[in-house]
Amino acid sequence: MDATDVGAHWESNAETWTIYSRAGYDKYRDALNTPAFLEMLPPVAGLKGLDLGCGEAPIPARSRGAGPR
Repeated sequence: MDATDVGAHWESNAETWTIYSRAGYDKYRDALNTPAFLEMLPPVAGLKGLDLGCGEAPIPARSRGAGPR
């Protein structure tokens, strides 16, 4: 399997992944990955942020209450 194959598999599953992720089925991301990542960030109040290529953008959505713009 090469990068082209991986991309094709991702594209063929992206819509289903999005539906299930929005429905709360990405338990690993929601309960472990995102909270751990947010704990590593410095205080973000008043800072500007840019999220590039992160799918459903869970980090900006969850950090919005911390004050970044």
